[in-house]
Amino acid sequence: MELVRQMVDIFPPEKPLSLNPASPDTVAYFRRLLEKLRPGDLCESSEHMVWQWGHRLNNIMRSLELNFEGEPVSFLPNGGLNVSKFLIFNSRTTSGRMNWFKVGTWSMSSKWGRSKSRLWIDGVTWPGGANSPPQGRAHRLKLKAVMLQEQPLLIYGNLQV
Repeated sequence: MELVRQMVDIFPPEKPLSLNPASPDTVAYFRRLLEKLRPGDLCESSEHMVWQWGHRLNNIMRSLELNFEGEPVSFLPNGGLNVSKFLIFNSRTTSGRMNWFKVGTWSMSSKWGRSKSRLWIDGVTWPGGANSPPQGRAHRLKLKAVMLQEQPLLIYGNLQV
């Protein structure tokens, strides 16, 4: 919302807008704003191609004051967050379908000190549906991180009114 507010300041509407968000003029105005945010073709061969709103969006994100579980969220010099929390899921087949179940969390916080993190894991279902790791395996625990592919937060397309 902060980015939209700042874009409205930079690109004010040419005429007063209706307070009705479904009015054609309001929809057209916000469509034009979103088009300005569209990165364009970043896959061109130019190495110097930069999304014009990238630095602005980064600055806006850095200026926001957020709290996560009582700790202020900020960005580290490398662009990472000073506080993170990841949910750990385990896939299980139930009723002939694979489903995902939360079995733990991995979190880190800069207030815990450099390179400190916490892992909580419980209730993992191992291959074969067992509650414990298969016999004959090393007793060292390893955690493999994978990402589920999801639709992007913003999907560009024609607006249907």
